[in-house]
Amino acid sequence: MLRERGPVADAGAPVLLERYARRRVEPVRAMQMVTDGLVKLFGGSDPVLKAVRNLGMSAVDRLPLAKRLLAQSALH
Repeated sequence: MLRERGPVADAGAPVLLERYARRRVEPVRAMQMVTDGLVKLFGGSDPVLKAVRNLGMSAVDRLPLAKRLLAQSALH
């Protein structure tokens, strides 16, 4: 990332920090949505929600490709 900063010598220069913040907005927002969704999905006591969640988890468990893709996206 530092190599991409261009001619600015100070790694803490406001222009670089603003550029970094702009690049990180969408990935951070996406992760917030995922974690909020997981809290709602696993924190609720609604029996219908629990049943749907369990069906989804079972389906993902039987699909190694889906499981791998979910794990890879969580790691990035």
